[in-house]
Amino acid sequence: MKELNLQEIQKIGLDILLILKKICDEENIKLYLSGGTLLGAIRHQGFIPWDDDIDVCMPRPDYNRLIFVLHQKDKLPRHLQMICFEDGNFTLPYMKIFDKRTHYQTQYFKHRDDTGIWIDIFPYDGLPEDNNEVKKIYKTIGRYRKYLMLNMAVPSEGKNFVKRILKPAYIALIKKIYPAQKSGEKIVEMAQRYPYEETEKVGAVTWGLYGLGECVNKSEYEIPYNVNFEGYSFQTMSCWETYLTGLYGDYMKLPPKEKRTTHNMEVWFEDGEEI
Repeated sequence: MKELNLQEIQKIGLDILLILKKICDEENIKLYLSGGTLLGAIRHQGFIPWDDDIDVCMPRPDYNRLIFVLHQKDKLPRHLQMICFEDGNFTLPYMKIFDKRTHYQTQYFKHRDDTGIWIDIFPYDGLPEDNNEVKKIYKTIGRYRKYLMLNMAVPSEGKNFVKRILKPAYIALIKKIYPAQKSGEKIVEMAQRYPYEETEKVGAVTWGLYGLGECVNKSEYEIPYNVNFEGYSFQTMSCWETYLTGLYGDYMKLPPKEKRTTHNMEVWFEDGEEI
């Protein structure tokens, strides 16, 4: 197998994104750049130079339709595969499309799903009008997200001897009380408590790393805005400036060098294949 560099990883991710865009355009499914990918589009007109994955989002109804569409035979090229929590073949409560010709390994997490280079697809769900209620939802989901990640953690990793001893015991306890499937189900249940069609606020609730900061008005979210990413035109939400400010603050300012990090993974490409 050939080990890939960052530029090769980015190229494969972009290829997946372009295939997904074609499918979504054909099926009239909303597809928005989000997270660090949207930040890259606005600040760099492409990938953040040190970023190694792609994030997109769409309304929950479009997300459910995309699952249905991708179940159709030959909708994706043979080298790509979709996995999602809803199908029971992915631990985390969203969707991935990955390149089966690639394989990766990280230091801190074990991945039970045999995936390669991927793009993440997050559903946008409804949120209540009361910001205090929104905060409660994100706080609860954040707790279950932590349980999920602990289920995937490598027990032997730790910065010192005490942590290497205590961490396995703590992880074992969490796995017993809050196994991955149960934690994921709790997240999805809470995320859909307020149906997308019936609310005026929406957000990427199933992962929700930024809490209230990523909550936006649905009326603005549903209006598309064109952005350039690696020489291609993609859509995002019309409230992208409010969204990026909620996530990153002064999003046009580069972070210090020590925070310009990747997923810290090693990626290989199968022999005999062309990138």
